[in-house]
Amino acid sequence: MDPLVARNISILVGTLLLAAVIGFGFVIRNGTYSTNQAQDLVTIAQGLQKAYVNQNYQYGAAVIPSSTLINAGKVDPNTVTGTNIMSRWQTAIVITGAGTAFTLALTGIPSNNCVDLMLDQSLQQYATSIGITGGTARTEPVSQANAAADCGTSGTVNLTATMIGHP
Repeated sequence: MDPLVARNISILVGTLLLAAVIGFGFVIRNGTYSTNQAQDLVTIAQGLQKAYVNQNYQYGAAVIPSSTLINAGKVDPNTVTGTNIMSRWQTAIVITGAGTAFTLALTGIPSNNCVDLMLDQSLQQYATSIGITGGTARTEPVSQANAAADCGTSGTVNLTATMIGHP
């Protein structure tokens, strides 16, 4: 074989392997972001449940200040920026009372993370429904088909999860 052809084939194979490794790392990172975000939401839910036990899990109907959880030490300090609890995508998570439940609203979730987040099993244990803002709130557990249809294939989405208000 001509040495120049062999060299070009080696470069091509090396480039393809590098691209595969980078692509695989990107897929793993996206899945990890979703899994970690789901765990952060579960931690928020558990913290709120503990904070509201003496109020018989009555969360009202207004926005619940993040400081309620931050000052009580009920959230991971790594998720706090100023007076906000932040998502893995560096947007503030808004907590709103819904009677004996509450909602967690996230903005700016990349669509490729959205499906994994909607299907996360640890989140499904605490959420009664989850949906894309402006779309249908899906009762947990959400099907793969519904999550894929709701999340789309590009851009970012806003997601709201209604969480169980008591343990």
